[in-house]
Amino acid sequence: MIKPLKELIVEDSEDDAVMLVRALKRGSFEPIYTRVDNAEDLRAALRGSSWEIIICDHAMPQFDAFAALTIVKETGLDLPFIVVSGVIGEEVAVDAMRAGAHDYLMKDKLLRLVPAIERELQEAEERRQRRQAEDALRTSEERFRGLIENSPSAIFLKDREHRFRIVNKRFEQWYGQAQADVLGKTSDDLFPQVYAEVFASQDKEVLETGTVIERELIVPFADGTLHPVLVTKYPVFDAHGHPVGIGTINSDMTARKKAEDELRRQRD
Repeated sequence: MIKPLKELIVEDSEDDAVMLVRALKRGSFEPIYTRVDNAEDLRAALRGSSWEIIICDHAMPQFDAFAALTIVKETGLDLPFIVVSGVIGEEVAVDAMRAGAHDYLMKDKLLRLVPAIERELQEAEERRQRRQAEDALRTSEERFRGLIENSPSAIFLKDREHRFRIVNKRFEQWYGQAQADVLGKTSDDLFPQVYAEVFASQDKEVLETGTVIERELIVPFADGTLHPVLVTKYPVFDAHGHPVGIGTINSDMTARKKAEDELRRQRD
């Protein structure tokens, strides 16, 4: 199967560029290529088109592979970069790899060219997929963080040892505990004992039963007022279905209770 390949060749010899193209065609590639031999033309080529791979001669009269690598890095493009040379010592080859080249080979041993390109294209695709997955995860995390930070409820996560791992801004406002001061601590460190014991008992119940529980509690806020709070606790599982933490949503029921009391008063 013929595979099109968008290839940028950095080479001062047209004959050598044709030799590279022929080697690729023998390997079932159909190169769509541009040849450049100086820094200005390389920059223009990188701006003007999308490439799948760069094949670069090690040394040219006024340009070399190290200078080309520097230019490619400046663009931020993740392109496989293969160095070819008629004469290249092992030390120079190692330096090229350290500088960012993905492979090197001799012009008189181009049988390695096609396998090298196939490998680098596969690895480049894998890197692209990883970046996409990482970007998607980062976006998901940002949305999740925005969701919990803007919630009207206090939301927090504890690990199996009942240590706080995540708390949102509402938690800070209600309980007067800064996020940085809460993380890694337990309810024993933050609340009066009578409340800490209730919270610990509920956390233990969630972990042992693996079920969601809801309780109404009267909880002190940082300003000294007592508020009716609906506490919803749920187990957090790992990929194997083992409980690894406790999620909690605390909803202030003060306004709702007042509305219910007012409705009852009007009925009476």
